[in-house]
Amino acid sequence: MKIPAVVYLSETGSGFGTIRSLAARGIRVIGLNPRVAFTSRSRYFKDERCPSPEKDAQGFIDRLAALGERIGPSALFLSDDLAVFLVSKNRARLESKFLYPYLNDRVLFASLDKSVMYDICVRAGVPAPLSFRASSEKDLAQGERFRFPVVIKPVVSRFTINGAQASKPYLFREIFGFARCIVARDPAKMYERAGKAIAAGLEVLLQEEIQGPQEGLYACSFYVDRQGRVRGISTHRKIRQMPADFGIASLKEIIDCPEIEESTRRFVVESGMRGFGSVEFKWDERDKIFKFIEINPRAIHSILLSCVNDCDFPVMQYADMTGEIPFPKVLKPKTKKGWFHLQGELDYIATYGWDRRSPYYVSAWAWWRSLTSKPMVEAYISWSDPLLSVAYVWRCVVRFAKKWVKNLLRHVFRIRVGR
Repeated sequence: MKIPAVVYLSETGSGFGTIRSLAARGIRVIGLNPRVAFTSRSRYFKDERCPSPEKDAQGFIDRLAALGERIGPSALFLSDDLAVFLVSKNRARLESKFLYPYLNDRVLFASLDKSVMYDICVRAGVPAPLSFRASSEKDLAQGERFRFPVVIKPVVSRFTINGAQASKPYLFREIFGFARCIVARDPAKMYERAGKAIAAGLEVLLQEEIQGPQEGLYACSFYVDRQGRVRGISTHRKIRQMPADFGIASLKEIIDCPEIEESTRRFVVESGMRGFGSVEFKWDERDKIFKFIEINPRAIHSILLSCVNDCDFPVMQYADMTGEIPFPKVLKPKTKKGWFHLQGELDYIATYGWDRRSPYYVSAWAWWRSLTSKPMVEAYISWSDPLLSVAYVWRCVVRFAKKWVKNLLRHVFRIRVGR
């Protein structure tokens, strides 16, 4: 019997895509989630609960350790930055129970701290936008030399690092209404918005905005084995994301882009990265070059896109960590199927399908054609998993209907309903 796999955050696209990939190889999967999620209906894995690492970091590690004691050595897969940080910091306690590409402190900071990422880009010769770290209002004066608009981000996306501890989870999003980053179009707004984050105890990264539409966003996923060799690499282009300015992909395609792949390899070598990760880039229409945005040291939302195109990253990690199955020989995708997230796509058309003047507008016909012009795979829907698929589609339709009615009232009758 094969060594089982444990996947944390089984309800996300990254977690469930990992589960589908492993289950297709006959690997027993246990999915962990802090709450009962809609994916619990899936036949692909056994659903179990765990404390949320944002609310109870020690409880999360204790739950993992207890699970490891109960089921024996297992391959571990994580779909959350904070979980990657906590598991790597607790390597001494978890290493005998879970087979995982644990990251040392140097690599952890290289993959979580955006200011360190940009230092690595300079050393590796990877193009990146002008950026600097600000921890006090005095530091903000440096931002006046930037070309505006300027993007303001937390130095670490989802939490703050204090030595071996993580604190202030999602504080930036709480301050700015669930935004992952915000834009300042002039120095006055930069001082106001960045100062607000700094006053709350956050360090921020100020960065020149990379000019161009959402279609210029790319992600290059990779797997680096224990010997430091890149064993798989796959480049995706975002066609749509939700929200449209700074959001999560809802429609993607596989592309060939040697320039992005070479930049990714240089960054990986310089950072010492191990395991699965993904580097984001954007085409800068002003400077005519692909520029680095950030790296994610984990599975990404659209991981299934690479898997269905024969570049199966979860299987690569399982083979590398356990040695129980042959390592896939495919380095790059062999086919060009597309990927979409039904909930994100319906949210997009409900939000941006009203205003023809909006740069994000898409007609219903163009939207439909974009989903049917090539073979596609959806993040959660599968003929072999009918119970989950039906429940998920119903969930998406109900959500779409509510958003559609709210926007109908807002745009046609000028009535504002909720947020």
